[in-house]
Amino acid sequence: MNLEKVSHQLKSLLCVGILTLTLLSGSAFGLSDRALAVNNAAETAQNKVEQGIDAVAGEGTTQQMRGKAQSDVGRVQRQIGGAEGQVEGAMNQVKGRAKQDLGRTRNAVDEASDAAQDSAENFMDKVGNFFD
Repeated sequence: MNLEKVSHQLKSLLCVGILTLTLLSGSAFGLSDRALAVNNAAETAQNKVEQGIDAVAGEGTTQQMRGKAQSDVGRVQRQIGGAEGQVEGAMNQVKGRAKQDLGRTRNAVDEASDAAQDSAENFMDKVGNFFD
């Protein structure tokens, strides 16, 4: 894993995320179709960046990052909110942890798949070598 490449991908993801939030808040206030088109383009770009991060750092990495962020938001909500904030914070923490677990599971499945494929290829090579 190239850390410089991952760092660049994360910075790109952050920029696209900020742009998306800005555009979403603008569309909520009734901006034009052009703003919505730009928002769609930003979402497409964000998806590509996320796919790039997953390709470099492993399947499910972006999902783990989103889950961690949501869990952290929930923790802060619980600390500073009243009763309603604590309930919402607890829900966000649970959702965030679930997203992290799902990301870890996707990563583990991807790694197991790679290992199985490598094992099958090694077996086929050994069989081929046996008959050579």
